[in-house]
Amino acid sequence: ILTSSRIDLGAITDLADIGDREGVVKRAIAAMQLTADRPRAKAVWHLLVSLGVVHGKAPGNDGDLAEGIATAVDRLSDEHVARLDAITSLASR
Repeated sequence: ILTSSRIDLGAITDLADIGDREGVVKRAIAAMQLTADRPRAKAVWHLLVSLGVVHGKAPGNDGDLAEGIATAVDRLSDEHVARLDAITSLASR
C-alpha cells in the first residue's frame, strides 16, 4: 500500500530513460552518465535487484556499475515493465 503523499520515482524514470535508448552502446553511455550521480545509479541498481534482474551489491567501480545497469536493461521482461508501469500509474493518482 502506498501511503506517502510524496513518492520518488527517480529510479524508475532513470531506468526507463536508459531502456529507451536504441542499441547497447547508447544504453551504456546513458548508464555511464548516470554514474556521475552515484546515489541515483545505486538506486537504479537496487531497483533491478528488487526486480530480480541483478543480484548483490552495486559494483564499486563506475564502469562496472554502468555496464551492469546497461546489460540488465536487456533482461527486463514484459512483466517487469508492466510492474514498473503499474507503480508509476499508482503513484500518479
